[in-house]
Amino acid sequence: MQWKSGISPEELEAVHSHTFRVKSFKKTRPCGVCQQTILHDGLICRVCRISCHKKCEVKVSSSCVPSTNYEL
Repeated sequence: MQWKSGISPEELEAVHSHTFRVKSFKKTRPCGVCQQTILHDGLICRVCRISCHKKCEVKVSSSCVPSTNYEL
């Protein structure tokens, strides 16, 4: 099924998926999934900056929306 934009729903979903990278957190940070503190190594999305435990990556359900940059 093609939409007016020419992008299929599957492609649209791919655009909104997270792009995680491993990060060692110097400050404690809550997991975006389970809300427990991430003590050392975790994952952070390169686009929206959501952070989570490695074990919680598969449970991240929110779509990836770029974080707002307030700098001019």
